[in-house]
Amino acid sequence: MKRIVSATAVFLCGISLLQAQPVRVSETLKELDMENISVVEKRDTITAAFETSAYRGIYNGIGIAIRHLVAIPEIPTLQLLILDNALPQLCITIPAELIQNIKPVNVRWMKCIARWG
Repeated sequence: MKRIVSATAVFLCGISLLQAQPVRVSETLKELDMENISVVEKRDTITAAFETSAYRGIYNGIGIAIRHLVAIPEIPTLQLLILDNALPQLCITIPAELIQNIKPVNVRWMKCIARWG
């Protein structure tokens, strides 16, 4: 009986973690002052649509968003839909395998920037 309860608890925790990823993505984009945020998860992909109006230059905002989103633990494939005046302008897909490979580099790079910045 204890094993069944333990297995069920682990399963439910796993499900809640998977459902929490779109919320984390949305919260991260809100913290970055992105606008018109919409996040949807289907299968193993999280699609986030947003505007980068708060940043000078759309590409600067995209770079900042990518750096912060790939730092989220256990993030699946990301599909970013960049909007301008609520119209889709650019779609960027970052596979989960690529995110896992760049995380160690990203952490070192962010520490270096923090030290010099």
